[in-house]
Amino acid sequence: MNRPISTRHLWPRASLCVAAVYVVLSSLSPRAHADTVRIVAGTATNSQIWVSDDGGDTWTFKKDFSKEVATYAIMGQVYDPYHDRLVAGLHGIDTYWTIWVSPDRGETWKLKKKSDHMAGIKNEHDVRALTYDSHNHRVIAGTIGFNLSGALNGEIWTSDDGGDTWTMKKDLSTVQVPQGVKSLTYDSFHKRVVAGTANSAQIWASDDGGDTWTLKKDISLENPAQQFLSALLFVPFNKRIIAGTAYNAQIWASDDGGDTWALKKDLAAVSLADRIYGSVVDPGRNRILLSTGSDDNAQIWASDDGGDTWTMKKDLHQDNPKVTGILCLSHDSQHNRLIAGASDKGQIWVSDDGGDTWTLKRDLSLGSPSQAHIFSLSSITIPQATKPDAGTPSPDAGADAAADAGADAADDAGTPGQDAEGGCSCTVTAASSGPLLGVFVLLLFCCRLGRAARSGRALRPRP
Repeated sequence: MNRPISTRHLWPRASLCVAAVYVVLSSLSPRAHADTVRIVAGTATNSQIWVSDDGGDTWTFKKDFSKEVATYAIMGQVYDPYHDRLVAGLHGIDTYWTIWVSPDRGETWKLKKKSDHMAGIKNEHDVRALTYDSHNHRVIAGTIGFNLSGALNGEIWTSDDGGDTWTMKKDLSTVQVPQGVKSLTYDSFHKRVVAGTANSAQIWASDDGGDTWTLKKDISLENPAQQFLSALLFVPFNKRIIAGTAYNAQIWASDDGGDTWALKKDLAAVSLADRIYGSVVDPGRNRILLSTGSDDNAQIWASDDGGDTWTMKKDLHQDNPKVTGILCLSHDSQHNRLIAGASDKGQIWVSDDGGDTWTLKRDLSLGSPSQAHIFSLSSITIPQATKPDAGTPSPDAGADAAADAGADAADDAGTPGQDAEGGCSCTVTAASSGPLLGVFVLLLFCCRLGRAARSGRALRPRP
């Protein structure tokens, strides 16, 4: 016979259950299983790949593309979390561009696409920009080149399989004033891809993942000196797009996915800056940063109010005349650190205070004199549960599906699930299903204890 269990004996047991649930949940928390971040740097003039797994303190050489193709620089990178692929676009030497894919986050690389160079007709030599559309699980690439008369031509390509195959979607050489693609970003709130061009500093937008494109703004009509739309950045915390131009280094902002634009700052009017290159969001500080470059400046500008006002934080050229531009910026969420890639000595700088102060960590030109520029940086957040052991392949399809689910959930919230700026998605992977089952069982048992305590009835085992 089962004896009734008194309430005073039940509550201590219920407390133990709650404590057990807390312990198991704590084991699943980000603090217990911290994500890791890898920073990947792409260089010129030999198109090399270097990686850092410690926030930029140390760097390891991984690949020299110039040994396989005629190439000058790695101009763009983007991480596709759905396919777990890192995609890089290369600048060819007066001939063709190439796109390479890494299935293991920069360790090894495979050539996937080579432009159809048309001798005597046009010269497509540069994949200048890449972005990832997390809604359509698509990588978008923008190119730039010249025809025999010297006119710009640019194309927009897309890949739905992590970079294995590519389809040309838009030829900007056929528009009224031919354009080349200089920058790309994905607005996850409006689910829109936005492109910036060279020749007229135009802004184009696509609402269908890059299949069709509409001209939204031609900044050169207001200021003919604006020839390049050299930087584009989606800011998740206020759902705004920031654009940077050359040659007057202006900062523009759009709050409606690129339909309308407002000038926020003319850097050339208050400094030596004439070209904006890098852009990044520091999510921990809700700070936006842009970088500039030319022969006499390498400035970092920051905004703490979502892009309305801007303050120069540092000019690295003043401290180190070898630095003639900051070509790219990235954020390491694991170390809460900013990374900057500089020209022309292949220097890598880091900041631990949101860009207020900077420290030189590596000069790649010291070991390899041809590495004169850091043209691209990408930040890859690797969930601990899906992090492969050294020498093992990338995570399986289950982990890919979990990363996909996290990216979609982040889209719905208006923030990118994973992007080149190191955005982080909260995902539940197959590796955590065991502890979750234990939590479920404990919760059921505690509920039964609670009901028995309230009713004073015996807790009888089920047949």
